[in-house]
Amino acid sequence: MPRAPKRRGQSTTKALDRDRILQKDARFSSAGPSRKVRAEATKQLLARVWRRWERYSALMHGDDANHEKTLLDAGLEDFRRYFHHRLIESAVTKQSSLLTEWKCLLILYRDLKKQPLEIPLREEMHGLLHGQFVDEYDLDMTTEKKSVMNVEDLLFLLHYLWAFDTFAFPIERQRVQLSLLLLIIAYTTSRPGALVEAHCAHGTNECLVYKDVRLLVIPNPEEPDRNVIVMEVSLRYTKGRRDTNRPTIFLFHEREDNLTMCPILHMLALALADEAFEAGIRSVEDIYRLRVTGGRNSLELRWKESMLDVPVFRRLVSSKEGITTSSTRALTYNVFNKSLRDLGQRAGLRWPLTPYCLRRAAGNALDGQATEAERNQAMGHSRSDIFLKYYIQQQVKADVQSAYLGTPARHALFHAVSRMCLDRDARVPQDLDDTQKAEVRQTFELRSLLNTRTTLKQDIIQEFGKIKNAVGTPKHEEHRRLLKRYCSMEKTLLKDRLREVQEAFFQSIDTKEIETQLGPGLDHEPSNDGELFTPAMPIHQFHERSCLAVNLFGHLKSGEIEATRTRRFAATKDMSALTFKRGAICQSTNVPLRSAEASLDVAKLSAIEDEPDLYPLSCPATLCLFCLGNDSMTDIGRTYSYARKDSLTRHVEMRHLRYMDPSAEFQCPHPGCQASCYGHLGFKRHAAEAHNIIHAARSATSWEDCTASVEGKYGMELFG
Repeated sequence: MPRAPKRRGQSTTKALDRDRILQKDARFSSAGPSRKVRAEATKQLLARVWRRWERYSALMHGDDANHEKTLLDAGLEDFRRYFHHRLIESAVTKQSSLLTEWKCLLILYRDLKKQPLEIPLREEMHGLLHGQFVDEYDLDMTTEKKSVMNVEDLLFLLHYLWAFDTFAFPIERQRVQLSLLLLIIAYTTSRPGALVEAHCAHGTNECLVYKDVRLLVIPNPEEPDRNVIVMEVSLRYTKGRRDTNRPTIFLFHEREDNLTMCPILHMLALALADEAFEAGIRSVEDIYRLRVTGGRNSLELRWKESMLDVPVFRRLVSSKEGITTSSTRALTYNVFNKSLRDLGQRAGLRWPLTPYCLRRAAGNALDGQATEAERNQAMGHSRSDIFLKYYIQQQVKADVQSAYLGTPARHALFHAVSRMCLDRDARVPQDLDDTQKAEVRQTFELRSLLNTRTTLKQDIIQEFGKIKNAVGTPKHEEHRRLLKRYCSMEKTLLKDRLREVQEAFFQSIDTKEIETQLGPGLDHEPSNDGELFTPAMPIHQFHERSCLAVNLFGHLKSGEIEATRTRRFAATKDMSALTFKRGAICQSTNVPLRSAEASLDVAKLSAIEDEPDLYPLSCPATLCLFCLGNDSMTDIGRTYSYARKDSLTRHVEMRHLRYMDPSAEFQCPHPGCQASCYGHLGFKRHAAEAHNIIHAARSATSWEDCTASVEGKYGMELFG
């Protein structure tokens, strides 16, 4: 009888190695209580709290104090003093911030002591943080409104994004990506960190890539004579599973009733723009001509090998062609979140729009339709109480009144009242006026910082002659620090003031509407003669936008299959072409104000854009030749004239020349000029002699200052 194979690691002797077992167990015992693997965001939070404890320990016990020992020996008095120190030195106003910090201190203590803090001490501090500290420092105990964006809100937002939004994205691909991100979050309940580069994973480029997406052509089970396209999306970077090989897979299908809610249309548009398909697919018609044959059940549209690790959602970078979409770097969560908040503000929403508005709505939609296990799987929760504590809708979904009265529940009414867009108003102020901005800039904090910086600036000029001559000295570093602090504080105060103005608008607009409708006397019938606001359809910068506004939101009849298919083809083509278009980015407004003398005739430019020899060689003195020759930009963007020569020069050097060899030969970018330019100086000389454009003489420039300014304004990175 053959012997059973020996197991891996099995001892060759029958006697167990007692000493080895005891050695392994001793190592486990010395490690203390077991703890689960922490997410990167949790590690960063604990590190911040530990640095704060170190500052407190150095303040109370001296710089040479053993900070770990001070935490291990801390009693009630020490923890009380720590929170006094936190509240005095910082601008903490929320009780929830203190409770979070207390939990972090307990975790740090447990890691050092290998056992938790004593229960009586924990209970005493818990009582202080809920009682005396709240009263002494007037802490805010309120919770933020957790808005829920249901399907009607999402449809409105997408309609605004495609049909009414006048904001010019640097590259219109950002609009397509934003629309698809909204759909995927709504259909998967996923956190945004599973789709774009999360803040805790900065620099890792961990995001949704092409190999995580499968497009399949399968026979339609409902109509066997037709094929349909389905999409599988594998989310590998969900919270708590980043280091595991356990993706959550979601299935998407086509929507024929409303094309704007179809994620497959958006994905095909991006894939066609990226030329990502392996099998020579060049158009959407090629895809829909495919059939499942040969006894197979599906046909997969595979990606090119070079596209497998390319992010689907990518960030903006700066190159010699100007602002472009990176070919390898993922869109970051901060940029996505800011774009979403700005979109909600432009659309007139009262409450901040965040990705979690969609995640909460999708979770509440699943609640009741799926089992707890299915809901937890979709949302990535390890326990059901997480949903009940943090995600359940604050407004009671059940019609308690009808239940008590024994009448049918009015679900449609409850659904309408729970909409996030219920109190939206497109007339809400989008910016502060000059008077309000001046009031903010006259606040004591800003004036104090400005006076300190002005005094230091005068000292530097008196000692060095010019600010740039002091580069590298402590005074110059202090000057830069004060300038950054001033700009940061000014931005925060302006943002807070705008939020106050917007909230005041929402608080008063209902009363104004009622007074307008009732007229001068309250005893009259409601009047229709009052001022009614109807938003006008904007003139889009690109023809593709106008076509998409019609094809995505036009009425579709369920029986007209061919008409629906034709509209789908047109929408996919327009969306794919739109990804290459460049919006008009200007210094202060989306649509630049240019005089007739300072700009080329835009109407004439559009009429002759197919005949580059008809472009006037003599241009306005502050026009960028590189932008003029970029046919992917709008006419307004191509013919934009800068206010000063130094502004033009800074733009040309930062956006174009810095990516070109200073001594290389290249053709003049003017569409009607075939001359060759030899290096940067040769280009500037040619621009002055042939095109009447004189660039200002510039000395050595601090690229760090320029880079920080551009990144802060457009929310992107300059270096790809």
